[in-house]
Amino acid sequence: MAVFIRDGRRAVESSADVLRALFAFTTAEVHFARLLAAGLSMDEAGKRLGIRRNTCKSRLKAIFAKTGVTRQAALVGVLRDAILAL
Repeated sequence: MAVFIRDGRRAVESSADVLRALFAFTTAEVHFARLLAAGLSMDEAGKRLGIRRNTCKSRLKAIFAKTGVTRQAALVGVLRDAILAL
């Protein structure tokens, strides 16, 4: 269980900053993860970013390792919770 406390006077960080801070994502992983959280498939996200399927697989594998999930549906839940929590 995690508890998040936020100072209401402080500006909310962008979702990219939150994902970097929580999961140590690279910039490339952040872009890919945000598209997945928005509901795009791995292939759709790859097309949008102009990257090949094998690159998508590598990024997804790294993101899985950093978030502790093994399924894309679970990943989307974790990412949405992380982005919305702060």
